[in-house]
Amino acid sequence: MSQQSTLIGLGGGTANIESDGDPLDAQQDIKWSWPNTPLEPDTFGLTICCMARDFTYLAQHKGSWINRYSRVCTTLLLLALCLAIQVLLLVYVKRFVSARAVHDVRVTYDAFEDAMYHGNTWVATERPEERRGDGGPHGPHFDLSVFESLDRDLQVACCNISLSQPVFFFAILFVWTLTCVAEIRKCKDLLESLILQTETCEDMSRCLVDTDDGDIDGMRRFVIARLTRSMKVTLTLTVLVPRFSITCYLLWVGCRWLLATTDFSD
Repeated sequence: MSQQSTLIGLGGGTANIESDGDPLDAQQDIKWSWPNTPLEPDTFGLTICCMARDFTYLAQHKGSWINRYSRVCTTLLLLALCLAIQVLLLVYVKRFVSARAVHDVRVTYDAFEDAMYHGNTWVATERPEERRGDGGPHGPHFDLSVFESLDRDLQVACCNISLSQPVFFFAILFVWTLTCVAEIRKCKDLLESLILQTETCEDMSRCLVDTDDGDIDGMRRFVIARLTRSMKVTLTLTVLVPRFSITCYLLWVGCRWLLATTDFSD
């Protein structure tokens, strides 16, 4: 069997453009089609390619059904393993990296508040390490001169709190947010191209359409032109939802850690 790669897309519609009075440019219908988008060379793209191709050939009764189903199962197993590793790493990063940083910055700022206000503090939350100075920095209990008498390590830790340098912190936070938003944008584009703009059909036998490019580097190229409703639901639940959820969780954990770190070198 020849090696194959797949492109996503081929949604279509009609747009009307009115003329400016020129009789040669009377109102006309311009047909447009959604641009084809190549699959990304990752586990998600592999899953989409395998599901679309093998179920199309199964519907057309081409090739061995045992090989088709075994390849689909292997691909889904690989996807599940990849997602499990990502989720496991995120859980451990939150537990051993982010949570520790949050605890350390709370303890540091608690000691700072207690010293600067000479013990005149109140507990902001149920956590005992989140004391805040009574009256704030403009109140009667705040003593700026106490900072010089603090322990050297506490001084360094307080000065390395991320919000002590808000311009630098928000610049880094902005870059991190843009990185995650770019990944969310890819999920949105994939949803639109693969699910919303792709025609819905009754069976998978007409899913793939051969392109006019011919064989390129020994590979035949196809376009996913149609998908059944069940396949769209399956790809949404196995590819789009996990990818979007992991990205959003990663955005939250990353912002939490950047806010809590007490070392600018991190």
